[in-house]
This record gives sequence, C-alpha cells and structure tokens, in this order.
Amino acid sequence: MPNQDIRFYNNVWDDPTGTMAHFSDARPEDIGSFSMSHNLFWNGGASIPISFSDAVNYTSDRHRVVANPGLTDPRGVIGPRGIPEKKTFSDGSSSIEAARARLVDRYARPSSKAVVDRADAQNAPAEDIRGRKRGSRPDIGAFEVGDASGRTTLARER
Repeated sequence: MPNQDIRFYNNVWDDPTGTMAHFSDARPEDIGSFSMSHNLFWNGGASIPISFSDAVNYTSDRHRVVANPGLTDPRGVIGPRGIPEKKTFSDGSSSIEAARARLVDRYARPSSKAVVDRADAQNAPAEDIRGRKRGSRPDIGAFEVGDASGRTTLARER
C-alpha cells in the first residue's frame, strides 16, 4: 500500500557541501498523499536537484525558503565518549544531557535570520530541541533562535 498522510513541515534540509544529488527518491506509486510546507532548503549554493520521476520535490513546498541556514558543518563530529575514571565525557561534560546540549548548541543553532519567524505555527512543536517554549511565530527547524522577549540568539551572537 502507498504511504498516506506524510507531512514535512518546518524542517531544515541542509547540504553545506552543495553535493546533494537528489532531494528524494520516492516513487509516485509509493506515495498516496503527502504535504510539505514552510521548509528551508539549502544545497551549499548549488541548485537543488529536481527529478520529475520522484513523487516528492522541494518545489512541492509552496512556502519554501531557499537560503543558507548557517548551520555548522557536521563533518568530523565525534559523539561524546565516557571517561569512567574521570566520571565525565570526552568533551568535559559531566552528564550525557550536558554532552547532548553542547552538540545541539554547536550543530543545530542557525546563524541566519532566514529561519526566524518563518515556520507554520499550526504545525510546529510547542518546544524546541532544547525544551524552550516557542512563541506564536516559531522559527523553521529544531532550534528556536528567539527568546521570550523576541530577541534572536543566532550562532554569531554567542
């Protein structure tokens, strides 16, 4: 049976290297219904490939944003490793949650205003990846760069 009711909302699709060969390889016969809205797409400045044989293309998103989100390139990232004799992780964190928070802050925080206040609020989670509340005008992606006062906290501002 074809997949039904697949929904892609408020995501960041980022290939900072510009080597995205194709966005999707979903065959039309495998997709019964899907919707896309308010996603950001970036292929390192290169064009985003479109294949008319694929059922899902970035052009399916009428509210798409094509811009560099300014995410840190994740190539070479090393996950946290515990150091039992020191009771810490290799990055100096004292808990796995602290190690996760460091990774989120480094790799999920955008440095571009292209994401700010551009998400579909009806399809956004109430909290971001850090557990921070999103307001009535949420940002695209997992990381809410705004705070309760409306001030943005982009990566360059750290």
